[in-house]
Amino acid sequence: MTKNEKSVIEVLRKHICKCSANEMQHESYPEEIGSSIGVRLCDATWKGLGITYAVEHTTIDSFNGQRYDDDRFRKVMEKLEKEWSHHPDNWIEIAIEVAAIPTGVNWDNLSGQIQAWLIQNIPSLPYDCQSVVRIPGVPFQLCISREKVPGQGRMVVARLKPRDLPEQRIAVIRKALDKKVGVLKQYKNKGYSSILLIESSDFALSSRDTIFKDLRQAYQPETDDSVFDHIYIATTGTNPWCIAPFKVGREIMKKPNPSWPTAPYYPLGIQSDY
Repeated sequence: MTKNEKSVIEVLRKHICKCSANEMQHESYPEEIGSSIGVRLCDATWKGLGITYAVEHTTIDSFNGQRYDDDRFRKVMEKLEKEWSHHPDNWIEIAIEVAAIPTGVNWDNLSGQIQAWLIQNIPSLPYDCQSVVRIPGVPFQLCISREKVPGQGRMVVARLKPRDLPEQRIAVIRKALDKKVGVLKQYKNKGYSSILLIESSDFALSSRDTIFKDLRQAYQPETDDSVFDHIYIATTGTNPWCIAPFKVGREIMKKPNPSWPTAPYYPLGIQSDY
């Protein structure tokens, strides 16, 4: 397990202890032992009053393949953003579609091609409107906006939000739930109470409220109720982190509660290590 995974699991334990009368102590990280011998065990176990908990942690994307797309976007477009310094009087925004950057291309060359085209063509683009351009040799289109801001010029890169973002997020969450059924079911059969922690660090496309809403769509009570005793959502793109219960025992919450960050118990005084 990574340090960050352990951190968010520990924050959840402290959160539950602080918000309830249930004092739970950390017992072990079985997954670390299991991975060394090729066996899939739960991420953590906690010892409470007369009961032991099996904890599973999962990190979800906002859309299919987001982490891979993030990496490509950073290597091509964010590199371009950092190197831009040619137009100090222009505010330039460049956006591309999600998953636009393909495999099998040289990302450094791609960034260089875009930059060379911009240096030559930005002066001819109109102000205060969006231009959709195709650059020779670049396998995707760019949406470029240009605004006159004397002495405050900057280039900002972004991705266009997927049109079916909620549907993709629901599918991602459902897949995450399905992956955790097997390991938690074996602990349930041994008398453990199961806890699933769903983490998202994406604060641009997702929030506690959107994840909660889409989790309600993805959750299937007829099959999931017997596996997941407790489900919590952790959004770690903010500091302090926000944790909200989705399911506690038999109760599925109608909305995220408590409201963060003004409600009691927030912040917890635990800062993230991210």
